[in-house]
Amino acid sequence: GQEVTARMFYRATVKKKFIPIIGSKNDIKNGEKILLNGNEIGIVCSNEKFHADSKVGLAKINISSVFSDKSEEKELYVKNKKIELKKTKWMDSLISKNND
Repeated sequence: GQEVTARMFYRATVKKKFIPIIGSKNDIKNGEKILLNGNEIGIVCSNEKFHADSKVGLAKINISSVFSDKSEEKELYVKNKKIELKKTKWMDSLISKNND
């Protein structure tokens, strides 16, 4: 009983999500790993030139590692080059949910 209940609880939760990212024009390539404190938390899935000096893309990211603490500033890297998450409205619900 307890095993089945636990399995159903954790299988029904979203662990990874596609999140918009921004980096300089040479920073992002498809398939590159995204690191937080030296640990892989995601992968770049697509990217496109945004301005002359930047690219935007989508990354599949482990949301629990990024949204575990809203007060802590997270620095994400792709091959030692800093990238940013593009914050969207639905991210606010993830941040508050993980801090409860």
